[in-house]
Amino acid sequence: MDITLENKGSCLRNIKVVIPSEEIDEALDAKYAETRKAISLPGFRKGKVPQKLIEKKFGDAIIQEVKEGLVQDAFTKAIEDHKLDPVDDPELDAKSIEIEKGAAIEFEFSMETRPEFELGEYKGIEIEIPSISVTEEEIEKGLDGLRNRFSSLQDVEDGSAEKGDYLTAAVTYSAEGTDDVVREECQVNTMLNIVDGVELGADKSDLFNGKKVGEEVSVEVDALPEHFNPEELRGKAATVVSKITAIKRVTPPELDEKFFTMVGVKDLDELKGKVEEGTLVQKEQMRQELIDERIIDKLIETHDFELPQKLLNKQAMRQEMGRKMEMLRMGMDRETVDKQMEEMKEQNQKSAERFMQYSFIYDKIAEKEKIFVLENEIDEEYRKIAAARNSTPQEVQAEFEENDMISSLRARIREDKIRDLLRQKAKTVEEDITDGTSGDEDASSTDASPEDQKSDAESGEASSTAAE
Repeated sequence: MDITLENKGSCLRNIKVVIPSEEIDEALDAKYAETRKAISLPGFRKGKVPQKLIEKKFGDAIIQEVKEGLVQDAFTKAIEDHKLDPVDDPELDAKSIEIEKGAAIEFEFSMETRPEFELGEYKGIEIEIPSISVTEEEIEKGLDGLRNRFSSLQDVEDGSAEKGDYLTAAVTYSAEGTDDVVREECQVNTMLNIVDGVELGADKSDLFNGKKVGEEVSVEVDALPEHFNPEELRGKAATVVSKITAIKRVTPPELDEKFFTMVGVKDLDELKGKVEEGTLVQKEQMRQELIDERIIDKLIETHDFELPQKLLNKQAMRQEMGRKMEMLRMGMDRETVDKQMEEMKEQNQKSAERFMQYSFIYDKIAEKEKIFVLENEIDEEYRKIAAARNSTPQEVQAEFEENDMISSLRARIREDKIRDLLRQKAKTVEEDITDGTSGDEDASSTDASPEDQKSDAESGEASSTAAE
């Protein structure tokens, strides 16, 4: 077998293979002999079936098996002879290869390999990080978030409806040529102007604002929805009159002794201290993530190498599909999702490039530092996950094995160990930040994945969790 290699770029190799007829004949003869020893047919003893009969009954399968074996041998020999480090399966149309006795074959395939580069300095990376502190405004925001978690719905008897209130109404539908349809106890979505599942129109904002119990809201709709009952009103223009029967408002509890007892503190000062502590914990976590991201920035800046393009495209597609599925799970309609994904295409590509760049650098660091994952570390992760889910480590392990997720878990643990090493060895200089917000803004401005970023709206809730 003769193998020649041609570089098509830093990460792409084109490999040409020539297998002489003698090698093919030898492989075919060996497989026919092996088959003859293993089978018996009516009228023939085991091992005595004529060659022509074997060729007639099993020839196609034998040729296919020999071909697959020769191709796999070519892959293996190319990797070993030329010391290749492939990142994906070779690309080859095996169906186009035909073998027969007495004839040599030639074929070629492409293979993407791991980028070749020298590992530069990765210890003692100098980075600036923001100082962190908690302002009174943030403490108040945390208190509001905690109160909102314990909010309850209260009847508004004398006041007027406001956007966001929960309303109940008796609704009358009047359409030409049909009797009026009246429904009691219908829910009103004051944010989206939806009554009893019927959209009253996004352009008709604040329809219910300022209305009191007993008052009516009348709207003309062009067509009742296709799911409307009774069926004879579907698609018809109608007058929808909603008579408000109840107004309920989300009301947070007061900061009083009853509330302090409920959340396990003795007074307001202790509660503020808990909220401040929780906010600091969250900010410190975000600062650690920021350190990781800035170290990655430095590593990418000091390591210049090309990426395997086909693998990069696959990674970008995986990330795109993951984000798309997440949007659909959140209830966004497919048209909106597709539009957003098109707008995010360049961003997704850059994110995939960044991920692959630091992944290859991390691999080099892990190899040099001999960082690997032990079985007891996998078991410890099972225990942590089980504790969070209130299940058993055995159940978690079974789930990971069933869904083929152990390799992903192992990769995540290894990455955490690499990040810990880089963070410990980094030289950090603290910026003089006095407004208490820059650290959060810096963290959200990195290329970290959206799942890892925290919004301002979530910070109050995270603080409230710590207080609880």
